[in-house]
Amino acid sequence: MKKFVNKIFIEPTEDRFLTFIRYIIFGGIVTVINIILLYIFVEFLNLNYTIANIISMAICIIITYILSKKYIFTKKVSIGIRKEFLSYIIIAIISIIIDTIILNVLTKELSIYYLFSKILATIVSTGSNYLLKKIIYNKYKV
Repeated sequence: MKKFVNKIFIEPTEDRFLTFIRYIIFGGIVTVINIILLYIFVEFLNLNYTIANIISMAICIIITYILSKKYIFTKKVSIGIRKEFLSYIIIAIISIIIDTIILNVLTKELSIYYLFSKILATIVSTGSNYLLKKIIYNKYKV
């Protein structure tokens, strides 16, 4: 069982299926954290849901970067850590923009409860985020 868990979650891999499975699992965990943080910021700290969303996403982007480097996209990249991190930040900013626009449109314009809007926005931004990461990481693999 330990060998199986190590293969699925821990050991570096170039297997696309395992990479995708890890992305889904770790992404799911971070998504739950993101939604919980959003709820805490809005309901307990009385922040506007747009500001709360940006803050919670920024926190989760840092968590995701660490998990991605260690467990998901384990291939070495040839562009160096600074350029890799910069590309990650650019993708993260795009993701925050997409997520926040969708959140605001669904919540303000369609009067959908902000947490439901957040879930829908996360689905869209996660898909675009994954595709952008795969393109960049595959382009610069060693």
